[in-house]
Amino acid sequence: MKQSIRKKIVTVVLATVAAAFIISDIVASTYFYGVQKQNTVEGEKYKLLQAAEQLQNFQEKIISIAKQIVVNDELQQLLREGEEEDVFQRLIVGNAVKKICRTFINEQSYIYGVTIVTEEGRSYSSNMTEEAFVPELEEWYLTFKKSGRSRGFSPAHTYISEQGNQHLDAVSFVMSFRDVRGGHEILGDIILHVSLDEIAGYARLPSNLLSGVGLYDHWGGMLAGEGEVSLEYEELLQLAEPETSLENSNILLKNDSLEDGWILVGEVSNRQVIRQLRFIPVFFLFIFFAACSLLFVFLYGYIHTITKPIEVLHEAALEVGKGDLNVEVAITTNDELAVLGRTFNQMISDIKRRMEESIAYEKATKELEIDRLMRQINPHFIYNTLNSIVYLAQIQGNKDIVKFSNAFISLLQDTLRVGTDDIFISMRQEIQNVRNYLLLQSYRYPDRFTVEYEIEEETLECRVPNVLIQPIVENAIFHGVAAKPQRGKLKLQIKKVHGQMEIVVEDDGLGMEEETVKRLLEGTSFHGQTHSIGIANVKERIKHIYGNGYGIQIYSKLGEGTKVVLSIPFELYK
Repeated sequence: MKQSIRKKIVTVVLATVAAAFIISDIVASTYFYGVQKQNTVEGEKYKLLQAAEQLQNFQEKIISIAKQIVVNDELQQLLREGEEEDVFQRLIVGNAVKKICRTFINEQSYIYGVTIVTEEGRSYSSNMTEEAFVPELEEWYLTFKKSGRSRGFSPAHTYISEQGNQHLDAVSFVMSFRDVRGGHEILGDIILHVSLDEIAGYARLPSNLLSGVGLYDHWGGMLAGEGEVSLEYEELLQLAEPETSLENSNILLKNDSLEDGWILVGEVSNRQVIRQLRFIPVFFLFIFFAACSLLFVFLYGYIHTITKPIEVLHEAALEVGKGDLNVEVAITTNDELAVLGRTFNQMISDIKRRMEESIAYEKATKELEIDRLMRQINPHFIYNTLNSIVYLAQIQGNKDIVKFSNAFISLLQDTLRVGTDDIFISMRQEIQNVRNYLLLQSYRYPDRFTVEYEIEEETLECRVPNVLIQPIVENAIFHGVAAKPQRGKLKLQIKKVHGQMEIVVEDDGLGMEEETVKRLLEGTSFHGQTHSIGIANVKERIKHIYGNGYGIQIYSKLGEGTKVVLSIPFELYK
């Protein structure tokens, strides 16, 4: 009993879709979450590393500025002179020191000021409004000195602006310096007061996947931060790895490569990562189709039995698409496909018969049309050439007639071959015909035009329809360069472009109006003119020989010249 092919396939597919969906759901959810979380952590780790590198560069810049100030010879000399008891002298030294310090920090907006404290307790500041620095009143400075360190960054503290009316959040870099002459005597401490907001800017990580970011200094204080970090400073110090999983499933990222024991941490939020799974439908579809593919492999044997006739029809259709009509399918499935196979065979048989009839008719029609077009152009060409000979004979009686006649005879031998087997000639011969024609016209129009050739060597062995270029050259002379009072220029260019042969005939003659060009391309004839005969003839021959996709284009501007472009297949002459 015949069974529907649709019923066979649908029965199998519906039975497997449910299982494929369940498998895809489980695999996709598990795999996608793991990959997404790992990619997120790696991305945030890279951002943290970039922020740490920026902070480290900033620290190194502060340290470098401090070193440049304290090794300044003039500054060292002034500090030694400041040891004098003379009050006026100390005032002069203080102003000079202030001036030197300001030259180093004027362009650094993030440095609020520079303070120098000598071993004798005297202080100098770049800040105009800052009074004498009293260590006992600066708790952050006392904390730093009690630690026994000779250089480093202080805890965060406030700093009074140079205007004296604003308290700014700052971190100070403190460094003891020595007398550059001997290298042993400590002259005092240099203190650079740095903007805490500037530091916080470097520590800021633009990400919606972090639950918290923190920058901690050597003293355990948080210099900058956003959100919440789950671990305290003491716990952060105990972490040996740059990446740690926390009890709340968050991932803590740590970078301790900064100067002076600073630590930059970022905590990746597990909740935010899960939110990224809203894109899982796209990934899920991929897993779903993968699961269906696996199921298909297991069921291939059965499906193959069902679909084998379809494959046979498919292969036969491909062969027909390539032009092979000698195909026949044999399907014995006793269902709709068997009927389709018999119908297919009958259809191919009918197509083959009709194509043979159509090809025979088309061949005869094309040969007649080409013959008609070729015979149309030859009388016109012979008329113009004989007219040129008459004209030359009237005005000259010298040996040029021999040269002229030989060129004409050679040209006639090639252009008057109109038989069925003489439609094509080599490009080399076609160029020679054009050269002979131009030689003839150079006698008729002496010193009226020059010719330039740009012909790629590989195109010379290609085949072209006989008398293809000469009509275009003829129109370029008669209606272009010869029609204008000045000496004209004719250019012939032949090259291979994207698998086609492009032939360009260009002149700097009178040119044509846009309406005239349009009418020429549309094949409109102009009574009493030879202009349309050549253009229309060439256009029609290309269409009949090569079909659509090839032809002629005209670009012209009145008073400037005309450019005619022919495109035909790039085929070797055999």
